[in-house]
Amino acid sequence: MNDSFPKIFSLIKDFSGYDFSGYKYSIFDKCLKKRIAATKSKNIDLYLQYIEKNIGEIKQLRNALTINVTAFFRDSLTFEYISYVLLPELISAKIETKNYSIRIWSAGCSTGEEAYSIAMILNELLKKQDSNFDIAIFGTDIDENALKKALDACYSYEKMKNIKLELLNNYFDQQNGVYKLKDDIINIVNFSIYDMLDPRNYVPPESIYGNFDIVFCKNVMIYYQKKYQKIIFKKLYRSITGHGFLVMDKSEAPNPDFNRQFKKVNKYCSIYEKI
Repeated sequence: MNDSFPKIFSLIKDFSGYDFSGYKYSIFDKCLKKRIAATKSKNIDLYLQYIEKNIGEIKQLRNALTINVTAFFRDSLTFEYISYVLLPELISAKIETKNYSIRIWSAGCSTGEEAYSIAMILNELLKKQDSNFDIAIFGTDIDENALKKALDACYSYEKMKNIKLELLNNYFDQQNGVYKLKDDIINIVNFSIYDMLDPRNYVPPESIYGNFDIVFCKNVMIYYQKKYQKIIFKKLYRSITGHGFLVMDKSEAPNPDFNRQFKKVNKYCSIYEKI
């Protein structure tokens, strides 16, 4: 780790309230070098002097660190399993126990595609049910710009490539080459800023108490050092209701310390049940 990193971490935290000291140094260094080049600073020491005089650059660096890679129905096999197996079984269990509440958290939601994908699936499934369910989906991120885009719910044609025609027709209006989600889906999702390393809350404050049936946490852990991954996993485990589910990226798995707390439900998908 470069000797200047702690000072830069401190400046970001003082300016924005977010602590990036848990980021993997290799990822932080890569993003930092891009900002050093963009500001035409010759080295990290000169860049440090630059940001101390130009506070706005701290926001630019923070935005560079919040990498937004997402898509509707990203990892189609996982969403197929959720659509045809996991959610139908969950809905049946809820009806049987007369518990008509479904709570889902999309952690690191970026511009909202994942959370809205879940909302569309649930809406389609619940159309077939006589029971009136209370659906609460929470999408969180630390990138304010990404969350603004999520709230706008306007997406380019390129973003539509994984969406089936029926869903496109049912839930989007096309306006000047942009696809706008309809309000009945937008209103299902609550977006808010939340830092996964926030020591004050183990769940997004907007959710009040967590108790999630499903938590999506895909491509989040890869940015954090191992000791901080463990902190995040403690939060995730605590936030999930008994026998609830954790959905990760296909290249990810729970922290080794939690192997006995989760079991994989399908060999083809990184979906784990809390046990």
